[in-house]
Amino acid sequence: MLKEFAQQRQEDWFGLWVGQMARIAKPGAPLIVENASPPFCAEMEDWGGVTKEWWSTAINKYDWGLDPESIEFGEDHIQEHRYHVFMRKTETKVEKDEEVGEDEP
Repeated sequence: MLKEFAQQRQEDWFGLWVGQMARIAKPGAPLIVENASPPFCAEMEDWGGVTKEWWSTAINKYDWGLDPESIEFGEDHIQEHRYHVFMRKTETKVEKDEEVGEDEP
């Protein structure tokens, strides 16, 4: 039970952190998290993080406004158990229309 509670706190921290980055990103902008660690129970020599699978569910859970289809992972070649995450902020229809001037008569 304590293990699950600690992991949920870790996930919530990542959720808030990525949420702030997504909040200030422009529509269509890339959002990159480098050097992410797996959960502490999976890699006890590290500080603890989240699984790669967590990212696709977190996009909706924390309402980041990121495109779930844009998620890509890269491996860290210095600390082999860590990874990088690439995502892209979504563009709403209104934002796309404003870019091309379609909302003008």
